[in-house]
Amino acid sequence: MKVVTLANGDFAAPSFEAIASSEHEAAALFVFPIRGKTRKKTELSAVRRIAQDHAIPVVNLADINTPEGIELLKSFSPDILFICDYGKILHPEVIAAAPYGGVNLHGSLLPRYRGAAPVHRAILAGETIFGVSVIHIIPQVDAGPVILSAKDPVSYDLTEQQTVVEIEERLSRLGAPLVLRAFDLIASGKAQPLPQNDRQATRAPKIRKEEGRIDWSKTMLEIINQYRAFQPWPKTFSDWTRDGKPPMRLILGPFTRTVLTPPDDAKIGEVIRPKGGRLLIRCGDGVIQVDRIQPAGKRVMTGKEFLIGYRMADAEVFQ
Repeated sequence: MKVVTLANGDFAAPSFEAIASSEHEAAALFVFPIRGKTRKKTELSAVRRIAQDHAIPVVNLADINTPEGIELLKSFSPDILFICDYGKILHPEVIAAAPYGGVNLHGSLLPRYRGAAPVHRAILAGETIFGVSVIHIIPQVDAGPVILSAKDPVSYDLTEQQTVVEIEERLSRLGAPLVLRAFDLIASGKAQPLPQNDRQATRAPKIRKEEGRIDWSKTMLEIINQYRAFQPWPKTFSDWTRDGKPPMRLILGPFTRTVLTPPDDAKIGEVIRPKGGRLLIRCGDGVIQVDRIQPAGKRVMTGKEFLIGYRMADAEVFQ
């Protein structure tokens, strides 16, 4: 089949590489225009580099939903569209530009975690099992019938420091052969898409910067999951309010759970025994250790280095 790909993010890269290397014809890649100057190939996004390697035409288009964008898409005469990590809701006329419509690779086991940030939200929720779904595109976000799905064989309950970056990379590779198999099933008329159960659907909205602020009343595991979900952006942060000085923004994490019991009078967010060599913070269910910390505008340092460089009095509190 003749495939036009709409993709911007790295999650789409393994599938786009698989399409470009398959018997299907990779007719074009639609991406958003580059902001600023990019001269080196290494500065290009992963999907752009793949297109360059395979001599696939790249179409820089800010809005494919315009009449001009739809006509440009039609000029490639696609049989099917592959949409992944594109970042824009598509007009029905865009999907109708291809006889077989559009297929999307989504980073969750639908109908759970529909939306822009499925892996981030699953980590925040404490999920230990992840997966991907290949679906037909319909006007509702991530609600189309599921053609194929697969669970990641790795369970993350024993590897709690795995971040969203590492999990998304695994899932993107897990999905690539599923996309090709879905194309083959569609082309042969053997695809049997299953409607999603909307009553079981959960949402995964886009991450907001302020969500990176740590709520120290949460449990150690919840704070660790927040760190895992928000790498490399917006990261996890807190403010150190110092007497007579402006608050200092601190980027924190990774963290380590401890079995320490906080003093009875310790406040939530209070630094425990700041002269003890470890940066320990009172949280909702005990004491959590900060392994790395970066004051605003400064280098990343260990908790011990921070305590040496920034002398803290007893009962200092992070907020």
